[in-house]
Amino acid sequence: MLNLTGTSWCYSINMKVVINMKKLFLKRIDDIGIIHVSSFLLLMLLMVCVLSCSGKKEETENYDTHASGPFYRFVPGSDGMLERAEKIELPSEMNAESILKVLGEDLAQTYFAENPSGEKTGIGFDILTISEIESAGRSYRVAVINMVDQKEDALHHFFQGSYGGQVTFYMIAATLMQAQNHPPLVDGMILQYNGEAFPKLDHINFQGIVVPGTVSAMAKSTIYRSFENP
Repeated sequence: MLNLTGTSWCYSINMKVVINMKKLFLKRIDDIGIIHVSSFLLLMLLMVCVLSCSGKKEETENYDTHASGPFYRFVPGSDGMLERAEKIELPSEMNAESILKVLGEDLAQTYFAENPSGEKTGIGFDILTISEIESAGRSYRVAVINMVDQKEDALHHFFQGSYGGQVTFYMIAATLMQAQNHPPLVDGMILQYNGEAFPKLDHINFQGIVVPGTVSAMAKSTIYRSFENP
């Protein structure tokens, strides 16, 4: 079964109009045996106007392979906030998935590298899926990321207390979403914990979809203090 939608439907209709116009015009030539230059130009103008619809394509910004930078790592503060930002230089040809992998590895090797006792945690971040949602103007990106923490160091140490939980939330969300950019690296993030839905915690919420708005102001102010107003 033929399925014509969008531009293809428009093109099919327009071609029928043009063909009918041509038949009528040729019939007119047969009837009178002559065609004036002005009539010919009018026909050409009408055909161009009708066909212009078929050549018009909906423009959608897809930034999957051209994620916008710059990108930063963040340093935690003692008050539950972010203390400063440090720029991470990445190749311009890297796509969103590759950038997320680099940022996740950096976060694991810095902030989550050791627990308060100095023991290695083995915490890591696996990028499971990145979905593109088409909408007016551009596409939106939602990433599903699994936080691997076999020894549950994050639950016992990093997410404990109001300050600890809050700064850890900012460290993960600000790093992986890069919410200071427009558009952000990801427009939504679903964070799993050891392959399961993220557990309910007292001071923060990683359940459901986390959006950039929850950390964009914090990320922007931290970057400003670090580079514009040291």
